[in-house]
Amino acid sequence: MNYQLFLQILLQLSTGSRATLVMEDNPIYITHLQRKRGACRLTIDVYKGDGRIPSHVRALLPSTGILRWTQESPYLQLQGDTISLIDEVEIEKTKYIPFKRKIESFLHIAKEWEELFLKDS
Repeated sequence: MNYQLFLQILLQLSTGSRATLVMEDNPIYITHLQRKRGACRLTIDVYKGDGRIPSHVRALLPSTGILRWTQESPYLQLQGDTISLIDEVEIEKTKYIPFKRKIESFLHIAKEWEELFLKDS
């Protein structure tokens, strides 16, 4: 991710409530949250089930469809036959490096979940 891409994301968010960032062929959706200035939700799909979720994948999620480790960390959410990794972050226009690190970390966590879900598929 480079600085120009960061500026494009800020521009997209300033003209609407959603931006899309593609890294390593994976779209990351960035949604502006109205409750706090600069607060955004990152979402990336880590599993798509072709109409069903295999039992070994479903067994990892509670019946609510949301798996949280702590209140502040990324969490998994089941919607239909798709599992998404979601995190809430703050974006400040003068804070490119922290945002870049957060995106890279988020993508790394997503890749680990993808590997786990696809391992036995």
